[in-house]
Amino acid sequence: MQAPKIWLEKYVDLSGISDKQFAEKMTFAGNKVEIIHKIDGQTVYQFEITSNRPDTLSIIGLAREAAAVFNKKFSPPKIPQPTNPKAKPISLKVANKNLCPTYSLVEINHVEVKPSSQSIQKLLTLAGMRPVNNIVDIANFMLWEHTQLMHTFDADKIKGNLNLRLAKPKEKIITLDHKTRQLLGGEIIIADEEKIIDVPGLMGGLNTEISHHTTRVLLLVAIDNPVLVRRASKNLKLRSPSSTRSEKKLDLTQTAAVAKRVIKLIEKESGGQQSTQLITSPSNWKPPTIKLNIKKLNSIIGFNFTQSQVDKYLKSIGLAKTSSGYQPPPWRRDLEAEVDLIEEVSRLHGFNRLPRTLPTGTIPIHQTALRKNWPRLIKNQLASLGYTETYSSTLINQTAITALGLNLKTHLKVLHPMSQDYEYMRTTILQSLIPLIKLNLKSTQQINLFELGTVFYPSKSKAKLPDQPLELGLISTTTTYRQLKGHLESLAHRLNLQLEIKPSKHPCPMLHPSNQAEIYLKNKLLGILGQTLDKNAWAASLNISELIKSASTSRQYSTISGYPPIIEDMTFTLPAKTYLGPVITTIKATHKLIQSVKLTKVYKHNYTFNLTYQSQTKPLTDKTIAPIRKKITAGLSRKFKAKLVGKL
Repeated sequence: MQAPKIWLEKYVDLSGISDKQFAEKMTFAGNKVEIIHKIDGQTVYQFEITSNRPDTLSIIGLAREAAAVFNKKFSPPKIPQPTNPKAKPISLKVANKNLCPTYSLVEINHVEVKPSSQSIQKLLTLAGMRPVNNIVDIANFMLWEHTQLMHTFDADKIKGNLNLRLAKPKEKIITLDHKTRQLLGGEIIIADEEKIIDVPGLMGGLNTEISHHTTRVLLLVAIDNPVLVRRASKNLKLRSPSSTRSEKKLDLTQTAAVAKRVIKLIEKESGGQQSTQLITSPSNWKPPTIKLNIKKLNSIIGFNFTQSQVDKYLKSIGLAKTSSGYQPPPWRRDLEAEVDLIEEVSRLHGFNRLPRTLPTGTIPIHQTALRKNWPRLIKNQLASLGYTETYSSTLINQTAITALGLNLKTHLKVLHPMSQDYEYMRTTILQSLIPLIKLNLKSTQQINLFELGTVFYPSKSKAKLPDQPLELGLISTTTTYRQLKGHLESLAHRLNLQLEIKPSKHPCPMLHPSNQAEIYLKNKLLGILGQTLDKNAWAASLNISELIKSASTSRQYSTISGYPPIIEDMTFTLPAKTYLGPVITTIKATHKLIQSVKLTKVYKHNYTFNLTYQSQTKPLTDKTIAPIRKKITAGLSRKFKAKLVGKL
């Protein structure tokens, strides 16, 4: 908002106040002065106006603010009393008062359209507007001075009476910028008996444009529904100073006053004469009464204001004090609650003058802030292992289900699908990931993908909604079974859990029948692991909803022993297709002195395990370890038919 200083000084005395002082004090009172221009030797302030203060999108509003901030007298413009002819203007019928809460309407005859006076042109130019002619310039002048949009029509181009209504879909209007605009429907429009002549709040129609042939002007000063103006502005991609103001809560009581000023200005600038009555549709606006507790105000701001100070500040911006509270003026419709008045007092006092104190008390801790973001932790862990996250639709088609060998009856069907490609809900993430391998192998051989998403099953209870667990899917063309198994165990370790991989009891048709296993947590089946049917990749799926229930961020740490460990290797020959996880578990469970067991070498069916023995209370000797070795050998022989390579 550009505000020339000489325009502001018409309504408030700024003598003795430097531009720097003005900008600084107005800024600390909530009216930020961004730039100070010098145009043709005149000072022009560039204000940043917040969206809740449409009153300061005007010279009058800024002058009123300056008067309050600098404790000066505000001198509003005098409202002239025009003549009151008996004739009535062209009729305007409003379809719904909600579309246009208030308006004023009048006709002016014998108008001569010509350039406006130098004084008006100078102010408009300093404010950043281009002078056009006396009628248009007066409309822009009043828009900038009062934040009040007005419509000036060539009355001779209007056919019959006017209707203010909502537009129908595909209705068209050629606006003043010579563009044909097709309306979507629902925009506020003004139409005569033949055509649309205006889109209120946005732009008028070319068909009733003021021209040098105009002699009779219909003036409409109106407040339109701000929500509908904003929606129309977005739909039509039409932004202007008018729309910026009309889409906000404007003063509902000033249309008649503004119209009276415009009548006199047009008469003065064009030689015209009011030819009809000034018709006004009242808004019936009533101010709310807002209570203000001064103790609460002082507690929030941290400053001891007296009642007289508060009354003075609020009175300076137009609030009236009553026995039950304060009533805001009609131009401050943003003031609705006690906290709004507290803000007004603090900003008028000056934000820079408030005491600089640190907050006291304890910071509240919300339980939600303490909850671990498990999905994010899981995603970060998998990304660190070299996987790339994907996102896919939860909806699949019948072909995708049958191609993977799954039963169509176990899948939920969408009641009203958008197309046949999106008829069914997926029951596993692998239904989305496996097709991606074939798609991506055309461009690269190195594919490591994961997805964390929702899958859907018919509800096990009588609930109408399906079960919707969160599932993790992994698929990789670069890993082996052992590597993928290690990645899953690494993820479980990050969650302070330990997974167990067991032979598959319920073969999954999506995976190779001889190369798949099941994933358990505390003897509960949580997922599957295996090779795809075409043997191009290894894949796994895991029920994350169940996994998270047992996850924990707390860890247990044991004291570091002060005694040295004994580290040795033991090599065993194992039968083909022996799962190594149970072997390692059996070794470690043999004795409490066994701290760790690691597989280090594999040659044919010979497996070398690295064992670490350590005690917290005494040093170990070979004599101490010997019986443990025998127990390990006997246990593996009995359980897995393993044979020790070498001698004890």
